[in-house]
Amino acid sequence: MFIRNDEFYLALEDQVFIQFVAFLFCNNLHDYAASLMERKSTLNIADSKYLEFVEAKYLLLAKTFETTSIISFEKAISLYSAFFGKDFPGNHMFWRYVNSIR
Repeated sequence: MFIRNDEFYLALEDQVFIQFVAFLFCNNLHDYAASLMERKSTLNIADSKYLEFVEAKYLLLAKTFETTSIISFEKAISLYSAFFGKDFPGNHMFWRYVNSIR
């Protein structure tokens, strides 16, 4: 897969950007998707299926850090709050929330 420079993707309008991030998650490029999300932490789009898909995929990615690296997990929680404008669903509410948006 050919990836352009970051500035190209960061300059995309928000709806196209979130579609590209969804594409990255579908192709197991989670680290690149998270990197772009971190650099473009404010989106101006209404709720969409792409946004819900990206949110669910990101939550599952972030959850993997919970048992491996507390520093990465805390960073993932911070990025989730900044990008989606919501608190990270904690403890027993996590799976219920993820299943509600899938």
